[in-house]
Amino acid sequence: MKMLGILIAVALTLSALGGTVYAARDNLPGDTLYPVKAATEQVLMRFAGSDIARAERGLNFADRRLAEIAALAAQGRVQDLELAVEKYGNALNITMTRIEAAAARGRVAGNVTGNVTARVAEATLKHLDVLEEVYDRVPEQARPGIERAMERSVTGHHTAVAALERAGVDVSRVPGIPKAVRERLGDRIPIPSPPGPPVGVSPGPPGNGGPPGGP
Repeated sequence: MKMLGILIAVALTLSALGGTVYAARDNLPGDTLYPVKAATEQVLMRFAGSDIARAERGLNFADRRLAEIAALAAQGRVQDLELAVEKYGNALNITMTRIEAAAARGRVAGNVTGNVTARVAEATLKHLDVLEEVYDRVPEQARPGIERAMERSVTGHHTAVAALERAGVDVSRVPGIPKAVRERLGDRIPIPSPPGPPVGVSPGPPGNGGPPGGP
């Protein structure tokens, strides 16, 4: 009953703020209504339900933060990039934390946990492509922030691939980190060697008969 009361209160609040929430949906970090957008997402995450549902929502939010980074860079709003990068990293952290929590309670390979993990592995590579383009567009003083976002993407990718490999998924054909990113980041984060032969179940890598790929 208590949870039902909370859900009703949240629904009523969002309904009352409906126009403001709608107006905030395209706001970027630094815009007037961006805090409304961020607060709405926090509510959605709070009531997402299972760890997997929260992991999926976290990945969706990471996609949004990446789009915000690209939009801010295109508009020359260097002063607002730091907040966008921070929130991008937070979204990926939530995603991986929830995936690890779900994996601790069951198999990764061949189930919904594995599907989401494979999506993360694929999505983070796409994120790196976008961040590489953004890096080339922003002024020198903004590039360290973009590099930090790249580091979070690489870490998320490695974490996802390692989880799949531990579950016996054949990750040998999963694309690695782009050479340009490896060279740019250097030794600031570990760049593992390609994974060895899988052990156990081998349903295939994302997009090749295994768990489905990213959004």
